[in-house]
Amino acid sequence: MRSSGDLKTAQLMAKHNIKKLAKFDRIITGCATCGSALKDYGKWFADKDPFKKQAQEFSAKVSDFSEFLAKERVKSRVAEPIIVTYHDPCHMKWHQGYQQPAA
Repeated sequence: MRSSGDLKTAQLMAKHNIKKLAKFDRIITGCATCGSALKDYGKWFADKDPFKKQAQEFSAKVSDFSEFLAKERVKSRVAEPIIVTYHDPCHMKWHQGYQQPAA
């Protein structure tokens, strides 16, 4: 909705998501596009809007799955080395400012 210019509906959807997910300490997403939107909720409300603070607090809890694994330094339990491929989603790099994890 937001990317189509319908800020009013996007704000309604953001409020709904924030209320439903408020009880969680972290919001982990597997979609970089959705993660970009969720992380921007705090920017979708005017400074005078009483919901802005809740939106900012919510956005601070959002991480992409890859970002979460890197931040938490999750290690593989595989005994022998394996080769993996990492996809660097455009929305993570260009909209979220997240860089590819180091090897």
